[in-house]
Amino acid sequence: MEDNITLEAMKSELASLKEKLDRQTIISEEHIRRSMKDKVGRIKTQTAILGIIGVAGIVYCSWVLHMELGLSLALTLFTDIFLAAAIFFSIWSTRKIHPKDMMGENLISAGKEIALMTKRGQMWKKVAFPLLAVWFIWVVVETLNSGLENDMVSGFLIGCGCGLLGGIVCGMLYEKKQTAMINELLRDIDELSK
Repeated sequence: MEDNITLEAMKSELASLKEKLDRQTIISEEHIRRSMKDKVGRIKTQTAILGIIGVAGIVYCSWVLHMELGLSLALTLFTDIFLAAAIFFSIWSTRKIHPKDMMGENLISAGKEIALMTKRGQMWKKVAFPLLAVWFIWVVVETLNSGLENDMVSGFLIGCGCGLLGGIVCGMLYEKKQTAMINELLRDIDELSK
């Protein structure tokens, strides 16, 4: 009789512990999903900010290259098209990921879309870096042949070179940070999908 009471008490305690564990698991999963939602929100916000900077770059480059320095319209259009393509590609790459998806049931499709976003970014770099090299050489050749004063030419080219180098360094730092965030997202999605 006493063994039955002890056994029932143990079963009751075990059920209570299981219920607490289930609640903690649910709270932990909810916390992970909120964190994932915040990370995706940051990716979308950063994309929007980079888009705004790109639009400002188009306006600024058009003004400086063509209006102020008198460089060719072809170079100005190439610059504008490159910047517009970068903006478009950034927005297009992130178009199917949304913060609310991290709270939904189908995390696997969200994970696939995030992985695709990374792959698209790699594709863009394969195109962008050679185009940047061509652009810089074009700027140097046109600036040297423009008939501008030597001080103006050297100042502009040094500014362009520093700007390009600074942009590449900032881009690499940004990409490193975003890659770490994406890897965390994919790891969390994998963990929750098990």
